[in-house]
Amino acid sequence: MNKFFKFFAPLCLCLPLCNCTDTSESVIDIDMAEEITEFPQDLWGIFIEEISRSGDGGLWPEMIYNMGFEEKDVPDDCVVIGDEIHGPAKPNYQSGQVKGYIFHHFDPQNKAEGWSLEPLASSTATMSVVNTDPVSKGNANNLKLDIKGSGAKISNEGYAGLNMVSGDKYNFSFYARSTSAYNGNVKASIIGKDGKEIFSQTFDLNKNGEWNKYDAVVESGITDNKAKLEIEFDGEGQLFIDYISLLPQETFMGHGLRKDIAQTLADIKPSFIRWPGGCIVEGLSMEDRIKWKETIGDRIE
Repeated sequence: MNKFFKFFAPLCLCLPLCNCTDTSESVIDIDMAEEITEFPQDLWGIFIEEISRSGDGGLWPEMIYNMGFEEKDVPDDCVVIGDEIHGPAKPNYQSGQVKGYIFHHFDPQNKAEGWSLEPLASSTATMSVVNTDPVSKGNANNLKLDIKGSGAKISNEGYAGLNMVSGDKYNFSFYARSTSAYNGNVKASIIGKDGKEIFSQTFDLNKNGEWNKYDAVVESGITDNKAKLEIEFDGEGQLFIDYISLLPQETFMGHGLRKDIAQTLADIKPSFIRWPGGCIVEGLSMEDRIKWKETIGDRIE
């Protein structure tokens, strides 16, 4: 059993009584030997709340932002008004006041947020997020590209830049679906902030009309926290791409978590970790709440 020492009380009593105009010295005496109660060690724990990029862009080490094109999905029982999502109005548990949560600064039209499209040379190209013939029912959205001319490329800067570390290895992968209607291949590159290639590989696409997975191992020769991913399509026609991933090979205890953040949590030595935690347990609505049992299984599902 740990001991809870009596030092909070004099501090809390002191603060309300402070006179900001009084320049005399104040003294707080703390008697660390005076024990007032005992508490069980297993009451000390933490919770993880998926806000402020604590999950995506934080504890989860995926480096590509909006890698599955699901960022802008809106729950069926919510409505979009301008740049806000309004959750269903429900009565407050204590007061009975009816109100709904509002999520501000949301652009539902920008479904490919995080991705930019650049036609090559005299080409024209468009991209749009669709959910027909998905690679996975659990992640139905994918990116459709229509290219006319000599090609186009899409790019992603991750969470304020891809953090590449010299000597480290990363697993890169994506899914693509194409037919003979697209007459080119795909080149993936990681570009440093100086514009030079850190990594580059060309993939020969299987044009059987089915989703196929492509992967490569990236080894960075430099340290650069402002790199970006570019995926270049050197032909014309229509194709689909989805679930574009860049993950460090070395993770916390091999569990797939970002090493520095997970180690910081481990160093706190909590007796339990509550997840989901905070108000995010409720979600924007009950439909949108985190159903953690549904997160067990193949990642893409």
